[in-house]
Amino acid sequence: NEYGQRKLDDIVRSLATTINQQQGNVRSIINESTDLLADENKRLDSGSIRNQESIKCVIARLNALVDRGNSIFDRAEKILS
Repeated sequence: NEYGQRKLDDIVRSLATTINQQQGNVRSIINESTDLLADENKRLDSGSIRNQESIKCVIARLNALVDRGNSIFDRAEKILS
């Protein structure tokens, strides 16, 4: 059914666009967090070590989200091809 295939293609394209937008958002957050982490390193004390570890954990999670988004995007591209 050609109509169904076009509809599926539209959904996959929409999903790919959303993933790209979210990856851009995550990259921005990572960049800003990295800058904050660098600033925090300059004022490091025992209390901020925990803060720094928390920031590193958030950055690691965001990187994992980017990787997952890339995987989903790759699958979406395969479906479209």
